[in-house]
Amino acid sequence: MLNFTEKFLVTSLFFSSTAFAQVDVQSFISDLPQGTSLGFIAENINQKQLVAEYNAQTFMLPASTQKVFTALAAKLALGDDFKFDTSLLSNAKIVNGQLEGDLIVKFTGDPDLTSGQLYNLLAQLKKQGVNKINGNLLLDTSVFASHDRALGWIWNDLTMCFNSPPAAVNIDNNCFYVELDANQP
Repeated sequence: MLNFTEKFLVTSLFFSSTAFAQVDVQSFISDLPQGTSLGFIAENINQKQLVAEYNAQTFMLPASTQKVFTALAAKLALGDDFKFDTSLLSNAKIVNGQLEGDLIVKFTGDPDLTSGQLYNLLAQLKKQGVNKINGNLLLDTSVFASHDRALGWIWNDLTMCFNSPPAAVNIDNNCFYVELDANQP
């Protein structure tokens, strides 16, 4: 009798070959640990033929293994030299050390943006002679204008740093730390 891992490897061989056999999904499902959530679609993209599916329409949190596919897709689409560019924009004039108009912070979804990098952006503004902004500080988050999470995601899992939703603004890995001292008011 094959264990789940062995069945998975055998199925992977089926999926990687050009001639697909019908896959008995139920035999795999019966070997999963109790409480497991599983959903997948396997398709022969050359022949546009469905090979197997299970819970294909069920909303689920993405698993950690999905990061591999996401990273590969990003590498293929964006290339090796792609860099996120968070920038400060304004068409206002600087008069006597004051920016006479709005300042826009354009965020592009940089997953590695730190508060230190934002500080450096503001330091560059100060080097240009700006000591005060007489206008609005606008945060441009338009690069991601869709849903921040899928239906069916468990709400109490969203508080974990590793599960921050896709967003234009990601600062310090979307985590912050607070130290509370009961002896301090």
